[in-house]
Amino acid sequence: MISKFIKTRLKSALVLGALLAGGSMNAQLGITWSEMGPNDVGGRSRAIIIDKNDLTRKTLYAAGVSGGIFKSTDNGANWTAVNDQSPSMFVSCMAQNSAGDVIFGTGESFGRGDNGGGSTSFRGTGLYKLTVSTGSISLISTTADSTTFGNINEVAIASNGNIYVAADKGFFTSTDNGASFLAEAISGTLAAMDVKISKDGDVYYSAGSKSITSSKVYFKAASSSSFTDITPTAYTNRGRIEIAPSPADNNYVYLSIAKQKTATASTGGLAAVLVSNNKGTTWNIISIGTAQFDPLTSFAPSVVGHGDYANTIVASPVNKEQVYVGGEVLYRWDQIVGNTLGQGNWVQIGNPFAVGSQLYLHSKIHDIKFSPLDANVYFVATDAGLFRASAPPSGFPVNLTPFIPINKNFKTSQFNSVGFPIYPLSTQNSSNQTVPYAGVAGGSIGNDLVYIPGYLNTIQTSNSYGT
Repeated sequence: MISKFIKTRLKSALVLGALLAGGSMNAQLGITWSEMGPNDVGGRSRAIIIDKNDLTRKTLYAAGVSGGIFKSTDNGANWTAVNDQSPSMFVSCMAQNSAGDVIFGTGESFGRGDNGGGSTSFRGTGLYKLTVSTGSISLISTTADSTTFGNINEVAIASNGNIYVAADKGFFTSTDNGASFLAEAISGTLAAMDVKISKDGDVYYSAGSKSITSSKVYFKAASSSSFTDITPTAYTNRGRIEIAPSPADNNYVYLSIAKQKTATASTGGLAAVLVSNNKGTTWNIISIGTAQFDPLTSFAPSVVGHGDYANTIVASPVNKEQVYVGGEVLYRWDQIVGNTLGQGNWVQIGNPFAVGSQLYLHSKIHDIKFSPLDANVYFVATDAGLFRASAPPSGFPVNLTPFIPINKNFKTSQFNSVGFPIYPLSTQNSSNQTVPYAGVAGGSIGNDLVYIPGYLNTIQTSNSYGT
């Protein structure tokens, strides 16, 4: 005789098998799925681009590590899924080619479990092209799959069409629009973490790992065919390294270096922020990570370094001596005029604890993009979706930056648990009919507990409890 416990387990296994098998099995079991929402809670987002072919710059593309690519034509006020049947929904990075098509990488090397152990991410399946005119998505070439790259951490496209890919299996260059890729020899078997192209076409990339202490930085001038090592070796604990060339001056470049991440919670904080005014020939220190200043570490309720997971740096588009660094918190640095390069001041931008106010900016910052039309307007990708910054409105303190969450229909939130509250059971609607009231509570990554009310029959707005 089969026990009740075994019967329950078998039934659960059959249901799970049906879900994995797809629609036909769902139909046989009489299961019909409909979306509940939420329609206003974004999930972990690692990439934003502003469509360079839209002269109003109101067209945006943003991507989550679950949910794929979304498009907005109204500066982020509303979003629609570009292709929710994409071969891969685990988007880690994006770039736009001269035709306006979006080249995107998949797989998330920087995802992790608690305190650096394990991973909360999905593996990549290659480098893809979204043809904007048709919405079709396909591998950029037959060889551009995970066998070549593994997870893809960053992609960049030069004005001459060359494609550069920073991936787990190395650093790669394509000079034929993605038909083939050549691995860069100078970094050998090291994984590549970041790649950036300066306004004049110089290429920088970092190689190594969040889990080692000897990651490196390489540089290739636009006029050169080879890379050179420009690693700031004075800093001996170099884990994940992110790069920011200055759009305002081709000679300026910044680095955000995180310390090695181990299973010890407090590791992985900021090692140093550096600046060079000669394309990395020499480096000046801006700051090192301390208990008083570390944008990559959370200090309450305990000290946890996040530089392996959330580490982004971007230079001001109009000021060569201004840079933004984000991870757990966003900061802006300004050089003091007349002082030695690297001597300046930090200002915190936004606050991850100011929930419900215009100062609220969620922690775990992964990408920042400035509007080409207004340096006061920029977009921030976080674990809780997207935010837009703007100049302070009338009556708002001029030294503070207001943020607006822009996640309407940016449905990328990740849920790992669900519960059904019992009370209240029902309420009366406008027609004096008794309708279910109790909703659904979901445990989300990045948004804590999210409650969706049960008394409406459309995709729901939600209430988020916690930060």
